[in-house]
Amino acid sequence: MLGYAGNKEDKAVMDCFDRREFKGYTLYWTVHDNQIKDTVKELVERQDGRFIPIQSASEFLEEVLNSVEIARRGTEQTSEAVAQVRFKNLITSGSDIEIRQTSDKERRKLKKYFETILDEVDEEDYKSLWDGYIKIFKYSMNFLSLVDQISKYRNQYWENISQIFEEIPFLNKNQGISGKDGLVNYYFFTLLEMIGGILLENKAFTLLHSLLAVKRLNYTKGGMEPILDWKTRAKFIEVKKDEEAKERGQNGIFPRMYYLLQLIESQEIPFEYDLKGRIFDVDLFFFVYVL
Repeated sequence: MLGYAGNKEDKAVMDCFDRREFKGYTLYWTVHDNQIKDTVKELVERQDGRFIPIQSASEFLEEVLNSVEIARRGTEQTSEAVAQVRFKNLITSGSDIEIRQTSDKERRKLKKYFETILDEVDEEDYKSLWDGYIKIFKYSMNFLSLVDQISKYRNQYWENISQIFEEIPFLNKNQGISGKDGLVNYYFFTLLEMIGGILLENKAFTLLHSLLAVKRLNYTKGGMEPILDWKTRAKFIEVKKDEEAKERGQNGIFPRMYYLLQLIESQEIPFEYDLKGRIFDVDLFFFVYVL
């Protein structure tokens, strides 16, 4: 059921649901903000139904249509695949307003989710920080799919995306490397490497140049500093490397991209090309650029 709250006043409608005979076809009832009336909860549970949390009816229907398109292709049905189809359809056929609104919305959603993760993690526990990092890494895939489509087809919307590079570091309130500050730093590094790799893959050199042109005021040193000089060091990553090195009886020296590349290999990444290889390429490019 979509777009109906299940009000007691609508007795005739609710009576129809009450008389419905369950014959193996599940009753699906969409809910917004987890607001479920007791009468609806009783009805759905009695009919062995399921609740589906949604943000809006239009988004839900769009996701269903995208899922149908993926099913027709015979490809694996994952949330990343659905997002990829959704953004490709938007970028290739959407209006200027739709694309800008979606880009802004997805960027804000990513930042808000990261803020939620920062509230949840225990900054005294490197394992908790690492678990939080994995969550935001996985959540980022939808946003990165949008970046991929924009860098391929609609470069003019890059500004709606690139603001994330200034918004995320701002969450490091103390300009430090410990605890949650380190998590902000390492996630910023992740975005810089992965989005840089995407831009390189799509030969979006103008966008890459505009990314490297981003600067901000350094309050401690004074003057403007380029984006490649922003903090990426994270204490919890250093502790994690040292702890794992002790377990293996080795020295705690790994490349700074070690864990990022590990995740790319082990997680579902919504790109057909070798993103890991592109990250190696763009990291080398970043290194040469600052010389």
